[in-house]
Amino acid sequence: MTAEAQSIEERLIAKGDADYALKVQGYFKHTTGVDGKADIFIGLRTPLLRLEVKQLSNSEFGNSLPQILSLLGSNIHEVRHGALLLLVDLYKRSNPVAQEAIFNSYLSHRALINNWDLVDSSAPYIAGPGLQSRGRLWVHALACSSSIWDRRIAVVAHWWFIRHGDCYAIYDLAAQLLDDPEDLIHKAVGWMLREAGKKDLPRLTAFIEQHYARMPRVMLRYAIEKHPEPERQRLLALS
Repeated sequence: MTAEAQSIEERLIAKGDADYALKVQGYFKHTTGVDGKADIFIGLRTPLLRLEVKQLSNSEFGNSLPQILSLLGSNIHEVRHGALLLLVDLYKRSNPVAQEAIFNSYLSHRALINNWDLVDSSAPYIAGPGLQSRGRLWVHALACSSSIWDRRIAVVAHWWFIRHGDCYAIYDLAAQLLDDPEDLIHKAVGWMLREAGKKDLPRLTAFIEQHYARMPRVMLRYAIEKHPEPERQRLLALS
């Protein structure tokens, strides 16, 4: 880690709350951080983290991809979260050439993006546009990974697709992941199906009617949250 990144990490640690850290660990799937060591939580609340990121985003540090990637190497969960928020902000402000470099760095460092909040706050904004421009084979490769976080990146990246006019690609991926063993994948797929359904509810209903026998219950419940109540009950009764 660079000296600048180390200084920022120390500043974030000082703003943590040990009691809150004990509480928030229960929200996250047990995982390991950098170099296989146990992930460390410092109890830094997300609104406060975002304020810190906002202050850094227009600084020399926030405009340096190498510096942000150095911070991403932290063994502290919230510090990696902050680095990813900086990466998202840098991506939004960058030209296409720089965006390509950020996307490639994101994929090459994705072993550090190892919990649902880290994926969900970054994948739609970096992996989404990058994967959409590359096509289905790239998404399929991530979705076939043995890593739950690679698979969740593949799923949640579709939020970008849906918001930018492609509300149908998620259905192929959802069908591919119907038998995924992980609850966090079921939830993510259901979430993206629900978002696609906001654009075309009959298409979502048709997908559920075709696949309800294999669809995990939690995926179904997430997918139909925006259906009218009578229709929700009808679809729940199918499973």
